[in-house]
Amino acid sequence: MPARRRSPGTPPITRERVLDAAIQLADEGGVEGLSMRRLGTALGVQAMSLYNHVPNKDAVVHAILDRVVDEIRRPARD
Repeated sequence: MPARRRSPGTPPITRERVLDAAIQLADEGGVEGLSMRRLGTALGVQAMSLYNHVPNKDAVVHAILDRVVDEIRRPARD
């Protein structure tokens, strides 16, 4: 199968973009609504390409939880 090319102006997939999209999907449908396939669709890529950035769904869930906890712990700015 030929490799898909990004549309011009579309940023490359990174771990940060994967986690940003995962947080958005979890906000919309809960963690149980999060899947690698839905995550790939949200990012406009095949789900298999996500595994270049995260090992599996459990790792995504742990990473987004870590990110949320870090935001809670971060001191508020005045």
